[in-house]
Amino acid sequence: NNDWVWNEEGVAIPIRIEPPFYATWWFGGLVGLFVLAVVGAAVRWRFDLVRSQNRKLEVEVDERTTALRESNALLEIEVEQRKRAEEALARKAERELRQSEARFEAMFENAAIGIGLMGMDRSILEANEAAGRLLGFTREEFLQVKIDEMIHPEDRGQDAPLFQELVAGKRASYQAEKRYRHKNGEYIWARLIFTAVRGEDGTPDYLIGMLEDIGEQKRAQQELDRREEEYLRQLEKRVWERTTELRQANEKLHLEIEQRI
Repeated sequence: NNDWVWNEEGVAIPIRIEPPFYATWWFGGLVGLFVLAVVGAAVRWRFDLVRSQNRKLEVEVDERTTALRESNALLEIEVEQRKRAEEALARKAERELRQSEARFEAMFENAAIGIGLMGMDRSILEANEAAGRLLGFTREEFLQVKIDEMIHPEDRGQDAPLFQELVAGKRASYQAEKRYRHKNGEYIWARLIFTAVRGEDGTPDYLIGMLEDIGEQKRAQQELDRREEEYLRQLEKRVWERTTELRQANEKLHLEIEQRI
């Protein structure tokens, strides 16, 4: 009080303490708004970035899809072209094969010499009429014949080394002259030519044999040999006779010379 005496009741003095600005509600609100604005801006930036990337990705996907579609279209065209080319080659190969088979069949059936297909065991698989006719058989009969048994005993096995070389691939073909037994029991001379038909691995699948009657050639050769032998015999006789005449003339000449002396 004014007399500087303290009373027991005391006096209330109002004191107001203002908080710092960063502790005020309005500052907190401002900070909250700022944070929300930053977060919103970040979210918006992220959203725009993602949307931009999505648009870019969509463009790239569209471009890639278009490129793939064009590539697929070109590939389909190329596949179709190759397919048509392969079909054309297949048709050409089939046509050429049919033509080749037709030519072989015509040659096989109409050949003047015997032609046969033989297995590697030398059994007859197929033969033309000329092959059977050469030995006096029908075609059906000839297919049942064991050809090795028809060879003259003296001629059997003479071509065995050549046959082994043919099978081993050391030679493409070979020929031999043999005597074969005719259906009537007589033996005829024939020239045999063997060729091997091989698979992709080089192993022979079967043989093509050609049989040609060379009886006329052999008879002509024999006649030629006989004439040559006869000529040499006559020549030898004439030489002997001439030598004898010369010797006798020489002896006579020596005798006349001795008589004159």
